[in-house]
Amino acid sequence: MRKIAYLASALMLALLAACGSVNESLEKMIPADATGVVSIDVPSILKKAQLEADGRIVLPADLSEVIDGNDGAALCQALTDLPVMGVNTEAKAYAFFTDKTFGSVLLVPLADEKAARATVSARLGEDFADVEGLSCVATGDKFVAIADGVLMAARVARAAEVEK
Repeated sequence: MRKIAYLASALMLALLAACGSVNESLEKMIPADATGVVSIDVPSILKKAQLEADGRIVLPADLSEVIDGNDGAALCQALTDLPVMGVNTEAKAYAFFTDKTFGSVLLVPLADEKAARATVSARLGEDFADVEGLSCVATGDKFVAIADGVLMAARVARAAEVEK
């Protein structure tokens, strides 16, 4: 877990060194050799989908009914977690893809790291550990780290020891 944590730490350190807005900081965490990048305009999506009220994420009753009927679906699980995840609803999120250790990475700005840790721990059934100053959890091919107001969720593309 240490080497993977080290790589995640490097990405998180880029955030610390960056100046400017949250969006600019997250953009600087995306490696130049990424094979693809997706910018997710969280504020716009929440507004258009009518999922926001007073700066909080809320699920409409009709959407909750659909989710309740499909609890096992990954999208429904993500939507269920969204209101309690502590996501910063004022900034963009980013996804990128690489040919390196992390095949796909999602960077999500957080307003509440504690809520994000609790939600991810409950969903993955694993507790976060502190590895070289980075709060992270790894299970199977999933790796999640939280630092400095950013959640990094990644799929490990290349087999490596958890410490790596």
